[in-house]
Amino acid sequence: MHTGFTMRCNLLKGSPLKLATAVWRYNTNLLNVDPTEQQEYSELRINSLTQKTSGTYECTVSNDVGSDSCVFQVTGKALSPEFYYDTPSPIKVFKQFRNYSYLLQWTQKEPGDVDPITSYRLEYRQTNLRNIMIKDIPVRGIQKGQLQQYLLTDLKANQSYEVQLTPYTSFGTGDSASRIIQYTERYYMFIEASPPRVPGEKARLISPMYNVSTKPPYHRTPFCVSFYYHMYGRHIGNLNLLMRTRSKGTMDTQVWSLRGDRGNRWQHAMVPMSPMGPFQVVFEGVRGSGIEGDIAIDDVTVRKGDCPWKQLPPTKDVIPPGSPACKVFAPTLNWALAFFLFVLLR
Repeated sequence: MHTGFTMRCNLLKGSPLKLATAVWRYNTNLLNVDPTEQQEYSELRINSLTQKTSGTYECTVSNDVGSDSCVFQVTGKALSPEFYYDTPSPIKVFKQFRNYSYLLQWTQKEPGDVDPITSYRLEYRQTNLRNIMIKDIPVRGIQKGQLQQYLLTDLKANQSYEVQLTPYTSFGTGDSASRIIQYTERYYMFIEASPPRVPGEKARLISPMYNVSTKPPYHRTPFCVSFYYHMYGRHIGNLNLLMRTRSKGTMDTQVWSLRGDRGNRWQHAMVPMSPMGPFQVVFEGVRGSGIEGDIAIDDVTVRKGDCPWKQLPPTKDVIPPGSPACKVFAPTLNWALAFFLFVLLR
């Protein structure tokens, strides 16, 4: 900062309204200050604010009746950042790598009161480990209320992280702020191939109705259905994706299908749909020839617009559905599986 400033200690009431003495101290050490020529106040001028001149200043004034003191806390440190907790969808999950990213957002408290903030030091660690990861985030021209952000990547699923953010100015290190971020893997949906299920039985998962305008001009609106699937076992049957529309009656159109063992891994699929009007998305699992035929889906999203051309490659082995660690039928998929109707068709 290196700019000068003046501190003033006023005598607000007194009889007579006149200072007899004024004593200044810096961090409890007595300062040599020229006697004031003013009657009602005493001033102390600091020509440059640096780390050596920041600290606690105390002024004690007295008159013929008594004395009193005032204290000044002087610093050029940046105040702490303030984390923003209302970020829409800050977590992005990469199921095939079993990790996630987190979009960290914050504002800076009173950035105009100190030198411009030049960078932030971001420190984060798993809450159950001591190893600290450090990132330097350069910034410029921060305004009050302006939202800053940084994407934390390669965070391990089911692990929480302690994050500490510290601003830096030419004056030095500012005040820090800390928070905890976490993501817990949810459950997935799967069909059970064990008895009494028989070959060819079907289970359907049906979405709510998605409303698409049917007013002129009539045209198809593109949608993209994204999901992960797990098909592992020698008796795997079919996983079908249907688009259900209603005009004069209900019509199911198959838009995607997969059959057979696809390996012990979660794989990603994106399927385009172009309905002419309101529609529903239907997942259909068909039981195969034996008990080693569980089929699972997870992380389902339906977005308006075309699907990206590039799909994520399947990687990393995971615990197969049907093992003791699996969870069954929990309402946590991205597009409100809580409202799905699970129908077992015999």
